[in-house]
Amino acid sequence: KNNCDIILTADGDSDRPVLTYIEDNKIIYLPGDKLNTLVSLFLKPDFIATPITINSKAVQLLKDSNIELKQTKVGSPYIIEAINQKLEQIIKSNQNKEYFLLAFEANGGSVFYSNKKINNIQLSSLPTRDAVFPLVCALAFAKSENLSISQLVNQVFSGNYQSFSFSSLIENTTEKTTKGCEKYTSEIGKQLISLLQSEKAKQIISKYLKIPESEILEINSVDGIRIYTNNYTLHLRPSGNAPQFRVYSEAETLEQAKQIIEEHKENLITLINDFINNKII
Repeated sequence: KNNCDIILTADGDSDRPVLTYIEDNKIIYLPGDKLNTLVSLFLKPDFIATPITINSKAVQLLKDSNIELKQTKVGSPYIIEAINQKLEQIIKSNQNKEYFLLAFEANGGSVFYSNKKINNIQLSSLPTRDAVFPLVCALAFAKSENLSISQLVNQVFSGNYQSFSFSSLIENTTEKTTKGCEKYTSEIGKQLISLLQSEKAKQIISKYLKIPESEILEINSVDGIRIYTNNYTLHLRPSGNAPQFRVYSEAETLEQAKQIIEEHKENLITLINDFINNKII
């Protein structure tokens, strides 16, 4: 309608950026983890801290770009703690070392510590989560490559790095209750995840989520459990204080990521209820 290519905005306190772009007459939202991956490829930080829920292919791209990266539990205190620890290491080892340390969350907000020039610009530290910084960097990256945002995104997140994320929620709150989860509480979620982090994990996952043990490449338990298979990633994570259970997926297409959630959500509800009723042996 307005003949625009991109739309930029943020939440009310400007710590969560939103970048959308037009492609084939459709408005495409660029998730915050992919937005900050563009920032990282453009500025090439010495170190990145992110939560474990960041898109796995984006993480692999950053590692393949020789960027040191640490993944933490979900929440800004954890990623800030990680870059604080890295900063302390740098200061102790070499007082004169130049550094650029970046931390970002899946929602796109980022913080950084810096004492060096990047692209001939002196970057001062930005220790509070900000939305404008990643938006400006993404635009600058596209301009430096003489590409539109759409072209840059398609170029960066292609081939082995093509992956789309989707998430859903199982909950039992005063506002909404997922059918079949009327007895679910946050404490039950924590207890269930503890079981799924035990030696019985693969057996339970195979039985309830219908993922053959032979197809499970890795189970990460930094925050909840993150199940890696050849074709997709599934992440189960209970809320720390609310009766909610978050389910994340990643796959080669957005449609596949959505389908994975649909396929596993009912199985997960069955697992929760069997756990509540002490039916898991």
